[in-house]
Amino acid sequence: MFVKTLLISVGSKTIRDIPFQMGVNLIVDETPTTDLHKSGNNVGKTTVIRLIDFCLGGNGRNIYLDPEFRDQSNTVVENFLKKNNVVITLVLKEDLKVAESDEITIRRNFLQYNKKIQEIDGTQYTNDDRFQAALKSLIFRSHGVKPSFRQIIAKNIRD
Repeated sequence: MFVKTLLISVGSKTIRDIPFQMGVNLIVDETPTTDLHKSGNNVGKTTVIRLIDFCLGGNGRNIYLDPEFRDQSNTVVENFLKKNNVVITLVLKEDLKVAESDEITIRRNFLQYNKKIQEIDGTQYTNDDRFQAALKSLIFRSHGVKPSFRQIIAKNIRD
């Protein structure tokens, strides 16, 4: 599976749409500046990786808790994510070169209880364990408790 798109939205408004392509994908600060010390920082490189991790079952707190600063919460980011119901959509594709290859669309938000979105290909998962199991089944094609390298290779040989 390859990452095809990462979409960040609030309601029908797109905040960021990041398309990926085959090969190396770079996140670059294109802000015009003559001060080289200001360029390249705070453009969202780490956040993009954390959002992908979140869609793949990671903890949403990693977005607004920074271990570099003793797990202090960035309350501005946390409040924005929760009060605005920010939805993260990750699209994975079996083969980016083949238009008709299989895709998996994962959607999550940062809310809890009945407002929580935790969805794979339009199916909502209210139980975290079932969400994790569905991801593992679709991405790794494994139903074991812990997929091993041997299981993945065996499955790929059969396919």
